[in-house]
Amino acid sequence: MTGLAVAPANATYPGRNGRIVYVNTLDSPDVEVGVNEIFTVRPNGTGRRQLTYRVNNDSPDWAPAGHRIAYVHWLKSGAVRIWVMGANGHHKHQLVPGGRHDFDQDPTWAPGGKRILFIRTSGVGRVDLMVYSLASHTVQALHVGRGFSLIPESPAWSPDGRTIVFSVLDKASNDGDPQTDLFTVRANGTGLTQITRTAKTSEEGVDWSPDGRRLLFTRLWGACEEEVNTMNPDGTDRRRVRSGCTTSEPAWSPDGHRILTYAVIGRRWGVWAMTPTGAHRRFIARGGDGHWQPLR
Repeated sequence: MTGLAVAPANATYPGRNGRIVYVNTLDSPDVEVGVNEIFTVRPNGTGRRQLTYRVNNDSPDWAPAGHRIAYVHWLKSGAVRIWVMGANGHHKHQLVPGGRHDFDQDPTWAPGGKRILFIRTSGVGRVDLMVYSLASHTVQALHVGRGFSLIPESPAWSPDGRTIVFSVLDKASNDGDPQTDLFTVRANGTGLTQITRTAKTSEEGVDWSPDGRRLLFTRLWGACEEEVNTMNPDGTDRRRVRSGCTTSEPAWSPDGHRILTYAVIGRRWGVWAMTPTGAHRRFIARGGDGHWQPLR
């Protein structure tokens, strides 16, 4: 497959499993629908800590060293920016510069922690994948979007740093109904390749396994059917992990032995942990968008 590079068979996992960061919606007297705030919790569901308290904050992602969290912060002016904070919520500050009409979301760290990948919606009517360099403080567009027709979403960097996988919302697909498929592209923006092409079915919310051999993603069809699947990075060998109405936002654990997903199981909804085959399920916390802290 053009442009695809995966980790070798002897690739090592990047670390042990630490705390879980996630988002929960809290009641607010100023906002009718509540506000999103970021929390962390131990893998057994104890020791919850609230890290953010101002306006809306979401899309948290641990740095590869597990010492910082990149996230989306909504300013009172209406601007949406990529911020960063320490593992305990200290030293919050805006990380990625943006123009007055830029809307930034979905940050994800590159292996090594020197770059951050994110989605930018600009005031000129374009949505694109962007790479921010922490060394040069510059932002580079990868030019994979096509205005507001093909919209990139939820990117993830491969463990070897060579390949980016992301979903693309095609507003003109599926007989006029929006549909989402998965694509890969090299880290320099070349070699764009579509890896899923399923009529009346959407794939989104994708993450790499720590050894680079599998992709974890949400598959959607019909009015409410959602399930978490895995497959090879070239789109082959798709396997079901967890099915049911409302099962989404999957993420792999640093050691590769567990996954996190938002799910409704029994009377409990929120972040659940389970094996990559869907076994040994444990409820973690009310909320969603869970990600596991890597520990060295």
